[in-house]
Parts: sequence; C-alpha cells; structure tokens
Amino acid sequence: TPDVIIHTESNPAPLKGTRWLKMDDGMLYSAFHDLNRQIESMTAVGDRLATRMRFSGTHSGAYMGVPGTGQVYNWSGVIIDRFEDGKIAERWMNVDRFTLLMQVGIIPSFG
Repeated sequence: TPDVIIHTESNPAPLKGTRWLKMDDGMLYSAFHDLNRQIESMTAVGDRLATRMRFSGTHSGAYMGVPGTGQVYNWSGVIIDRFEDGKIAERWMNVDRFTLLMQVGIIPSFG
C-alpha cells in the first residue's frame, strides 16, 4: 500500500510510505549495478510472509562514501511482510548490513 509501514534494524522509529523502499533500492542499485536478490526460503502463515534472501553484487559505485572497488560482495537478510487486501501493509526488514559494511571497508573486520 502507499502507506506501508516499514520497520528496519537501523531506524528506531517506523518509516511510512513506499518512497523509503524506493530510496533504499536506489542507493543499493547505484552502488551495486548488478545487484542480485536470491530467495532462499519463504514461509506464509495467515496474513504474514517471511522471506529469507541472499544479496550479491559488484561494488561499482559509491556506497556510504566508499568509491566502487569492483569486488563482488554477499550479504543476507530476512523480510517479513503483513498483507491487507492483497497488498503489503507492513514490512519488517532485517538485512545483515554489518557484513556488507565490513566487506566494503566502512567498519573493520574481526579476526
């Protein structure tokens, strides 16, 4: 729905509206031109759908201030959608951006 409510691990307050999803996608696609999203599993119960995904892409453009490196990075995430009248009314996104930030070099890796 246009008024979808979005919960993310990086925002303490819920976001409202599809523009947030479009903005996040735009940022990822500008940094990873060949971004691939692979669904690993889906489970539906009642009005909820849980999707476990794996993301991969070539770091070809700036991501959070780091210029493209040409390297391929991989990370994963879980998205839970709640539906009303066949449309997503609420979404919980938990994407492992910590792993992505380590791979890109924004935060140091451990070990």
